[in-house]
Amino acid sequence: MERPRKIREIWKRLTEGWFGYIFYAFLGILFAYLLQSVVLSFLLQTDLPVVAVFSGSMDHGINAQGSPCHTTVSDYTESFDNWWNVCKSFYENVGIGKEKFSTFPFNDGFKRGDMPILQGSDNYNVGDVIVYSVSMESAPIIHRVISINPDGTFQTKGDHNFGQNPYEYNVKKSQIHGKVIFIVPKLGYFKVLLTELLGV
Repeated sequence: MERPRKIREIWKRLTEGWFGYIFYAFLGILFAYLLQSVVLSFLLQTDLPVVAVFSGSMDHGINAQGSPCHTTVSDYTESFDNWWNVCKSFYENVGIGKEKFSTFPFNDGFKRGDMPILQGSDNYNVGDVIVYSVSMESAPIIHRVISINPDGTFQTKGDHNFGQNPYEYNVKKSQIHGKVIFIVPKLGYFKVLLTELLGV
């Protein structure tokens, strides 16, 4: 009888007053971390089930990086057709036409601050949006597969970008955390702002 009473007293001290708010916040963060790192990792078969979008490289609108594909269209309005009209030359050069692109997942792109949910896979196809790590970048890259090389490596590109970055021509399967299966709009902004605030 003595032991349960002591546990209740300790719990009461931990959860009352201003310290209680801190304690509950800590428990919430711990629970969220465990949910993501253990439960979601297991269910989605990836070491990185949830990420935040830090850049506008998959945005189909005008953002801090400018207009899609570095065009100078003054009256650009965001839509799939308008995006395709200013970006089509790159995709047509790699054998991807408008009709094919329109069948790709997330063919309207997504925004900085959105939160993609990933799933690990044994197979990745042209059009999939994948998340992978490269040594020269601190945050994972979230770009679309545009080609599969003869050796089985992948080429990627951000929908908003004019062309490919040097590391996008030869992405190995071992670098890939998974493909995006769902986007939660805006929920990643907390992580983006916190990361920028702390400078990490």
